[in-house]
Formats: sequence, C-alpha cells, structure tokens
Amino acid sequence: MLSGCGGGASVSEQDAPSEKAPMDSSPAAYEIVEEKNISYANCRRVAYKIKVADGASPESVEAAQQQIIDEQISNWDDITVWTYNESDTDEYIKNSRFTVDMAEYSTCQ
Repeated sequence: MLSGCGGGASVSEQDAPSEKAPMDSSPAAYEIVEEKNISYANCRRVAYKIKVADGASPESVEAAQQQIIDEQISNWDDITVWTYNESDTDEYIKNSRFTVDMAEYSTCQ
C-alpha cells in the first residue's frame, strides 16, 4: 500500500527551484519497502528503498523523497532514499542498480 503526504522541498540548496520554475507538486504516494541502518564510525546513516506509482511525476517523486528526509533529519547524519516503481518486484529491488530516482542528505565527512 502506498502512503505519504505533505509538502516537500528540494534535496539541496543547489537543487532548489528558482522563482521562474516553482515546484508545486505534492509528494507522490509511497511505500517504504526497506529501511536499513548503515551507520559506521561516528556517522549515523540510513538507507531507504521506496516504491511510488508507475508514472509518478519527477516533481512528486522528489517531493516524496524530501518528505522522508525532512521527517528523519533529526535522527540521522546521512539519509539516502532510492525510489522504485510500484510494479518493480522485490527481487528486482534487491538486486538492481537501476532506480527511478535517488536523493541524499549528508553531514558526514
């Protein structure tokens, strides 16, 4: 089942939408299919794999990724969100390096 709502912003300031091209898309509904703690040394890291509806707009996918980052930013130093299509099988997600999109937030050195 896909879920998710709320507003999102771009992953980094560099990617922030300009005044000429505002991002007015709502986050795509998503399902978290994996959450994995990949912390090391003094860096608290987490990786998420999520599914979104096939054909979700790039803007709504980015907004969904940013929503997860915004919700988890106080818990982790590094957050990575890999996004897959709802029709992708669990086996494909487990073994594939090809995703719909990926977003990352990091304060680790």
